[in-house]
Amino acid sequence: TGECVIATSTTTPVNIRRTPSLDAAVVGSLDPSQRYPVIGRDSSGEWYQTARGWSAASVTRRGGNCANVPITFTQATRTPTLAPSLTPTITPIAQIAGDNEYPNVRVPFENNQPVFTSGAISYPQGDRQDTVSYTWANFDQQYYYSGYFYIVVRCYGQGVEYATFSISGGPSETCSPTAQQYNFQLWSYPSPSGSVTVALVGGDNAYVNWEVTLGFAQLEAPHGK
Repeated sequence: TGECVIATSTTTPVNIRRTPSLDAAVVGSLDPSQRYPVIGRDSSGEWYQTARGWSAASVTRRGGNCANVPITFTQATRTPTLAPSLTPTITPIAQIAGDNEYPNVRVPFENNQPVFTSGAISYPQGDRQDTVSYTWANFDQQYYYSGYFYIVVRCYGQGVEYATFSISGGPSETCSPTAQQYNFQLWSYPSPSGSVTVALVGGDNAYVNWEVTLGFAQLEAPHGK
């Protein structure tokens, strides 16, 4: 019973990766002395997501109610290539993205404790749009006039020129391989919850990976607090 948590299965640290893949960049590690709340898992059941990123099930142990952890990343399915004929021809095989929605991401109200989310979209087949819906966790009013909330968006892959994103229903902007960061002062931000939607609006067999990072920086309590 209780929330699902993971811990390392040995006494050595375990890598945290940006996406559920052994080829993905390492963004940190799990401390063997700590337990970490699980916020999602991939469709294969081989990876679990915490607020900091993804860790492999093979090197972690789990406790609590893990059966109801939502799938937040669907591994892409690939169509097998055809055997070459007597006259070899190369036929590009379209990658098809699964649904990678994040319906309830909680962003810790702490300095430099970002939440990393990622997925893929494809066009014309597959999932053309993903949304990351977020809520600030444990917001403290005393920090209202200091620091800022930030969102970093990045897209890369075939057909990236057709990728767009919007923040909380705002205007669509181009999503590029160069990370784009948006900083929002707390006193001027309208709501402690919102969303980031990434979409493909065209392309020929387009398949684009996306990354959305959310967090807080430069939080400073007033003097005397």
